[in-house]
Amino acid sequence: MNWNQNKWTETDFADFRNYLLSIQDLPYLQFLRKIIPDVDPAIGIGSPVMKKISKTVQNGNWRSFLAIQPYYYEEKLLLGAMISKLDSLEEMLPYLENYFPYLNNWALVDSLAGNLGLFQKEQQKGISILDKWFINPNPFVVRLAFVVLIAFYVNKDYIHFCIKKAVETKYEHYYEKMAVAWLLSVCYIDFPQNVLSVLDGRLDRFTHNKTISKIIDSYRVQEEEKKKIKELRL
Repeated sequence: MNWNQNKWTETDFADFRNYLLSIQDLPYLQFLRKIIPDVDPAIGIGSPVMKKISKTVQNGNWRSFLAIQPYYYEEKLLLGAMISKLDSLEEMLPYLENYFPYLNNWALVDSLAGNLGLFQKEQQKGISILDKWFINPNPFVVRLAFVVLIAFYVNKDYIHFCIKKAVETKYEHYYEKMAVAWLLSVCYIDFPQNVLSVLDGRLDRFTHNKTISKIIDSYRVQEEEKKKIKELRL
């Protein structure tokens, strides 16, 4: 169906949800439940189909779509995609803050983070926004901040900020720790000494060892380096 609406109404949103439910792929739903904890409530719609739907919505008045009250995982994904199309961080921020309560799994976070290209265009301005996200009580907002760093801030201008946040941010949730390890492993590729400097016991044991595992798993790290890195495991 074509969802390039001129203006989304409550009836349109209801019809849209019914359409999503009508194209449910039950095997794919079971797959989602295996790889994404807390994905429910979800419908089960494959990524290629979701991309086509998103493109159709974007061809219409996608700003009007921002009024949706998402319930299903797929609706949350689409809302995040539309928010990421806004023109400036100032315009986007209120929508993101309203969206944060919906962030309850890694897939929603990582999908959103990769689309937030405005942070690359407005890096310095983005820093003050990220600083607030790092102290958000929702661990998935904290993960979002780390994944945005991975996507747009691992460079010579912001490497020290990345390392500082990895070390100083207070985090206990599994998916926060995984994001920190991911960030440090990405930083290691171009800034190995910066990362090695914090593999001195100041990270919690899980994050420390997971960082090392991710570095070892990287095809961009030489075998000799991997052997030395392994010796740093706690």
